[in-house]
Amino acid sequence: MIDGLILMVIHTMTKNSWPFLEARALLEHTEHKNEVVFGCGYGPSGLPHIGTFSEVARTTMVRNAFKSMSDKPTRLIVFSDDMDALRKVPENVPNKSELEKYIGVPLSSVPDPFGCCLSFAHHNNGMLRQFLDHNDFDYEFMSSTACYQSGLFNETLHLISKKLPEIKRIITQGYKADRVRSYCPFLPIHRGLTYQNVYDWTIYSDGLPDPFLYWFKNERTPGQIDDRQDVVTPIFNGNVKCQWKLDWPMRWIALGIDYEMHGKDLIDSSQIGHKICKLLGFRPPINFMYELFLDENGEKISKSRGNGLDITEWWKYSTNEILSFYMFANPRRSRNCILK
Repeated sequence: MIDGLILMVIHTMTKNSWPFLEARALLEHTEHKNEVVFGCGYGPSGLPHIGTFSEVARTTMVRNAFKSMSDKPTRLIVFSDDMDALRKVPENVPNKSELEKYIGVPLSSVPDPFGCCLSFAHHNNGMLRQFLDHNDFDYEFMSSTACYQSGLFNETLHLISKKLPEIKRIITQGYKADRVRSYCPFLPIHRGLTYQNVYDWTIYSDGLPDPFLYWFKNERTPGQIDDRQDVVTPIFNGNVKCQWKLDWPMRWIALGIDYEMHGKDLIDSSQIGHKICKLLGFRPPINFMYELFLDENGEKISKSRGNGLDITEWWKYSTNEILSFYMFANPRRSRNCILK
């Protein structure tokens, strides 16, 4: 359906349109690769909206343009960052008071407020996959939780553990002194919680098959002063998650991503990711920056705020063909999005 319509759009545009310009740059970028991997990132912190869909659709446009120029096999990975912690309860879900109890818990371990799936992340991942499958997108779905816990990221995490001081300097450039001192590139998962602020930590990796993070946490108990506890957390198999600005290039390296789009709000993260890739001896992917979808007040649409158009509601107002052309037209121009 939509994937075929996107191919139709590709056939009707000129060879100087933006997907072909991107495809030609990618062809040169991947000259010595036998397979080209496209990536799309998605955070299941709320219900998928039109911005989530747009990244998959536009990446597919570039992929189809690339396939018209090259016989190299291609893959599209749609990656869900479902190991990220729940930081805010979305406005457009039921049982909000129950979700408040799970702030700080990885999304794949937060109960589904709709009561139909294993977790909140499973529910949101399922909505996205159902839509993509219904419209015949050619993609591979990957879960951050599954990738971490299966050990798929272990080799890259071990490589990162050897370069943490340099990585920390890249990420914290321009940070305030207190934040530089406290910043830990790894977020330990301890007793079901993602610890976002690890102020005192050391990484041990030399000569060890399984490096570990040695860190301190505060246990606050009523009527007592803070009790500092030392904790040892292996960095493999889902015991830690990388902070966002490290997690992104870690994924690029581990999955061999050659091309990925991102919104205007992630320019800084993309530049940092490129520096980390080069530090670790890997060529970063080509990134394409697109403008954001805005609500009727000119504010960025957000899954946690629920102020974006649910893509399944599009058909109440328009058609697949119009949606395809809407996504194709100048991605570097911001768009207003209808509120639900």
